[in-house]
Amino acid sequence: MIVARYNILHCDADPETAAWVESVLAEQMPKGYVLDHVRTLADATSALAEQRFDVVLAELDLPDSEGMDTFQSLRNLSPAMPLVLLCRNNSEQLALTAVRSGAQDYLAKDEADARALIRALRFAVERQQLQERLKNLTLEDELTGLYNQRGFYALAHEYAALAQRSGRGMLLLFIDLDGLKKINDSFGHAEGSRAIVAAGVVLEKTFRDTDLVARWGGDEFAVLLMETSEMTPELVMDRLESVLMRYNTQLRRGYDLAMSVGFARFDPNDPRPIEHLLREADEHMYEVKRARKAARTD
Repeated sequence: MIVARYNILHCDADPETAAWVESVLAEQMPKGYVLDHVRTLADATSALAEQRFDVVLAELDLPDSEGMDTFQSLRNLSPAMPLVLLCRNNSEQLALTAVRSGAQDYLAKDEADARALIRALRFAVERQQLQERLKNLTLEDELTGLYNQRGFYALAHEYAALAQRSGRGMLLLFIDLDGLKKINDSFGHAEGSRAIVAAGVVLEKTFRDTDLVARWGGDEFAVLLMETSEMTPELVMDRLESVLMRYNTQLRRGYDLAMSVGFARFDPNDPRPIEHLLREADEHMYEVKRARKAARTD
């Protein structure tokens, strides 16, 4: 059940930002929030110890803590707490790093408006509540520890509903671990299983904690993620190839891990069922495989 009244902790030493956040909440959610404002990490630590909050809205640079130290401290204090970051333009890269490490979202102070703030807070709370509700179900793949198909579908349909309500696009990736049969034939099925586990590790390192990463079965994986300026198909492929390259360089096993990736996009203004997106991404993935094979034979 989605809460109708949010308990929000706002941690920011800037009085103008504090006043803006309070005015936005008062206007957009007049009876839907309780706001506590603190200026320092020490005060945030005390507040989190004394009461339960639904979401934390925080600036990374505080009088007694800066950058990723602030994020890690807040994360350690309450690992399951949804965290939305407000950042200055010169700390936007730090905020992106924090999002990759588990923050739900970030907003640039100079660009954020009332709608973006409310959407980010609501989305962070709803997504965290969804993950908590599904945590104890049998949704994990035994070999990799990733979500299985059941887990993917359970979360993906809810993610799609949240994305549609918040007006955010999503990317769905269908991924094949190339050459698994050859690994099995050359090194044995135990090594093939290790390659599948390694592929899961690569995907976990590539994507954010808030992205949905699943083993589809056999040598196939699926990923669902919110579309952002740093999460376009081109940038996703750059990150995946970079992680694969580092992994293959560090762990020499007699073979290199390689993946074929297909994409499909969820448009909140023209939503299609997750099943349709999966088919489209699967077809695109096989087109990539065929093109790669044709290039090798030319």
